Amino acid sequence: LRRNISPSFLARVKNNQRIMRLTRLFCVLAICLPYARAVELPKTMTASPHPYTEVNADGTVTSLIYIKGGEMGSPAYEVTDEGYTVDKINGNYKYLEMDEAKDVLVDSGLVCGKDDPKKAVGRSGKKLMKGLKGRAGRSG
Repeated sequence: LRRNISPSFLARVKNNQRIMRLTRLFCVLAICLPYARAVELPKTMTASPHPYTEVNADGTVTSLIYIKGGEMGSPAYEVTDEGYTVDKINGNYKYLEMDEAKDVLVDSGLVCGKDDPKKAVGRSGKKLMKGLKGRAGRSG
């Protein structure tokens, strides 16, 4: 039976089979792609409950730092074990204070592990507040 079939006919059949495979693949992708896009992947992960210390540029070691926030799309922020918000600025972990006029957290000028946030005052001339929770935007 195969002797009567021309080679050009066999080539067209093989080509048609390739086209059919590609058509099936395209149909499967066209059907599945909208469902794959509808699945929402988590955008954040929960903060680690484990505290850590860091070494500042001047060699001082910070007090214990915890990462807080980061759930449900909220920004993560770092706080000391005493509850003061800190951020790494120019190689040093510095305490942040609220700039009341701009409603943002700003560098207080006080270095974590070197200055005592309970006694020292920040650049604003005020004592630092605990529990700022990173809720406001940060200035640069």
